[in-house]
Amino acid sequence: MMDTCAKNQAGFTLIEVMIAIILFAIGILGVATMQTTATGGNAVAMTITELTTVAAQRMEAFKALPIAQLVDINQTTPADTGEAGLDNNGSDATVAGGADYYWSQLGQRGDVIIAANVAPGVPTPISGLSGSTTIRVIASTVNGSRTVTLTSVINAYP
Repeated sequence: MMDTCAKNQAGFTLIEVMIAIILFAIGILGVATMQTTATGGNAVAMTITELTTVAAQRMEAFKALPIAQLVDINQTTPADTGEAGLDNNGSDATVAGGADYYWSQLGQRGDVIIAANVAPGVPTPISGLSGSTTIRVIASTVNGSRTVTLTSVINAYP
């Protein structure tokens, strides 16, 4: 009699249901982790895009100026002059390490700091031609966690 009852029963045992729930939970945890990682990656990408846009706008403003107006303001030390000073990002152009030009502005994702440096005569001009000027714009978040640097060379050929 016992064998006939067991053959007629259909359904899942408690163990089978528990294993299915555990497998489902593991799958959901994997999806949640993937979503968190993707959201963090999107935030970083948005910050870098904003920094690139701000730096490009400043670079275009510099490139629109006549080359004679592009001046290396900070010449406090030899390390601040010319090509050596292109990476300066300090806020005060009168001290060592200060950028030639410095702005702080509110961006969509927080404050953005923009430093710009000018190096007239860099790279060294070709013989017989007038000089070049290198401009470097550095845009970064206030805490410095993300930085975008754009460099452009403007030629003043006759």
